[in-house]
Amino acid sequence: MSWDVLYYFWRPLRNWRWLEPRIRRCLEQFRSDTTTVKFFIARNFRLKLYRASLARRTEFLGVPVDVNAGGFVDAEVRKSLEICIADKTWKIGAFRAKYPEWWLVLIDHVCCGALTRSEWRHVQNWLDGKHDLNKVIVLNRNNAAPLVEASLTWKPASQSLCPD
Repeated sequence: MSWDVLYYFWRPLRNWRWLEPRIRRCLEQFRSDTTTVKFFIARNFRLKLYRASLARRTEFLGVPVDVNAGGFVDAEVRKSLEICIADKTWKIGAFRAKYPEWWLVLIDHVCCGALTRSEWRHVQNWLDGKHDLNKVIVLNRNNAAPLVEASLTWKPASQSLCPD
């Protein structure tokens, strides 16, 4: 008998050392009682088992369901930029006065060529006014060419994106 194991996850995800023993326990429990097919491992990680239509060499085959995936690519790029900028701004908060400029340079692993130059210009226009860093640059992961380069003047820290 073979089983497809759909594992649903949301970010941020717990580390594997924490997840792995709990997943293993649930699968061992399932072996002894196949009536329970849904397991809630964590707030953001669940398993659901289905009998496979064909027997395979392995008893379990994992099928990922990334609940955070999807959407229009430019919206995902914008969401990713918001998260990265807020995180960077929060991390440097205590050191802001120590240096006159702060840049954030990111490598595009979200759209990977799915956006045109015109769409990147729209992302850059959207980015204006969304941060208080001196420069935000997004590089093409294939050739390190800048896709977005948004330079802004320094704003007061009170307008920062730092979380409360």
